[in-house]
Amino acid sequence: IQICSFDVYIINLFTYYVNNLINFFNNFLLFFIAIFSFFVYYVFMTMNISEYIDLCLVKKGKLSHAELARLTDQSPQVLFKKFKNSTFKLAELEKIAAALGARLEIKFIDNETNKPII
Repeated sequence: IQICSFDVYIINLFTYYVNNLINFFNNFLLFFIAIFSFFVYYVFMTMNISEYIDLCLVKKGKLSHAELARLTDQSPQVLFKKFKNSTFKLAELEKIAAALGARLEIKFIDNETNKPII
């Protein structure tokens, strides 16, 4: 097979564009991962306890605040105020966890080791 200089030019051009396309998709993927990581951090690290409980209510079957109030022996008005101000006591959070069929875990994480202190 005889390869002329035009064939080499076409092969080099094709290789160049394929490499650029691969680099584009790699950069796009890195950009997407960075945006997704920021979104996850923003949603979960800046969330207050009321927003977290609301997400749990949705995930566990769209339990309403009124149903949650009934299950935790509170009036809907009192629970609404606690949701509005994000003022829940530890015992109330334990009742909410029980109503969701879950348990409550609160941990202090050591900044140096990134592990629970206890």
